[in-house]
Amino acid sequence: SETTDGEATEADSETAASELDATDLTHEDLTASSPVLIKTVCPGGEDAEHPCRAVYFLDNEGKRHAFPNEKVYFTWYEDWTNIYLVDDDVMASFAVGSNVVYHPATRMVKFMTSRTVYAVGRYGVLYPIASEEAAIELYGENWNHQIDDIADVFFGNYDISEETIESADDFDVEVQEASVESFNDNL
Repeated sequence: SETTDGEATEADSETAASELDATDLTHEDLTASSPVLIKTVCPGGEDAEHPCRAVYFLDNEGKRHAFPNEKVYFTWYEDWTNIYLVDDDVMASFAVGSNVVYHPATRMVKFMTSRTVYAVGRYGVLYPIASEEAAIELYGENWNHQIDDIADVFFGNYDISEETIESADDFDVEVQEASVESFNDNL
């Protein structure tokens, strides 16, 4: 099975990816089918860093968006199913858009060189959480097990809100999570 960061794990090998042969589809066909996940066909014998390992979200405008890692991918998808395999020329015909950001409200995040924990809102807006009490109100007693570290290199993928979350009244997790159905809704 393929992973978005180029690393296969033992758990990955237990669940085969469901890949759909779309090598006969054109740029226009795939754009009309979007939103879809796309990747190129792996030639065989490739290493973990080979470009064929990357999975992209193809938006309604014909731009492909990279998943920075599996953690981001799995906030949008449950598994590696329904990935369209495309040839190299078709992949190259899609302009690269912004990176995919975390699905709103599914996880909290923090940057590796900062202690601030954020709730993720729509459009990649990060809302600083003011206290442990506010985090518990939002995400329950195990809140601290629901935080992903983001490498600082991805800081530019997000916008930081000036509004701080002081309590659950300041950020509705259910409303935020339901605010999008696909990454198209988050562009």
